[in-house]
Amino acid sequence: MPAGSFAPNPFGLHDMGGGVEQWVADCWSWDYNGAPANGSARDRPNCRERALRGGSWLRDANSVRPANRNFYDPTVRYPSHGLRVLVQSPATAPARLPLPAPAQSGPSDAGKWKVLVPTVRASTDCIARAIVASPIALGYARQKSWGEAVETVSDACKSSRTRLVAEHDRLYGPGTGKRFFEGRYAADLPRALRARIGPQLEREQVSARR
Repeated sequence: MPAGSFAPNPFGLHDMGGGVEQWVADCWSWDYNGAPANGSARDRPNCRERALRGGSWLRDANSVRPANRNFYDPTVRYPSHGLRVLVQSPATAPARLPLPAPAQSGPSDAGKWKVLVPTVRASTDCIARAIVASPIALGYARQKSWGEAVETVSDACKSSRTRLVAEHDRLYGPGTGKRFFEGRYAADLPRALRARIGPQLEREQVSARR
């Protein structure tokens, strides 16, 4: 879809959501307590997790909004993370300074994600099957309490979780798999489970009303 296909926001900016989640300079914090009052970035030594704002093509509609906050390891490339580039007109642009040549990321990043996706889906499929097979977990799912549903069957898919973490470590580097599983994967899991189990729950509701 061409850029600018939709109406701009009140600031006159197009396409602010739904592309990639955008890195910001702040070190991740769960809230704004202690944040600088002058609008500067909140940073600390040896920061391992940086903040992301907005929503990407990978997220559901509730997350595609400027106020959405997330975090990730900034040393790990991820296909739904990126930067917004500001281009100034020649009349307002500052003097151009020589910049170092950008590092070549190569086409392997998309390839890594393509390799990882089957393992991600296998882990989610395992959790979905375990929830359907557990009356207690399925009861939580009917209440849309996905966290409790997943916790109830956490032991059923340990091997799938182990494979996912190991595959992520192999592709993106040691230690990245656990952060991925507890961060991005866990955040997206309710959406993925709704996609798999939701139709069954809706059919049950329809049958119950008859």
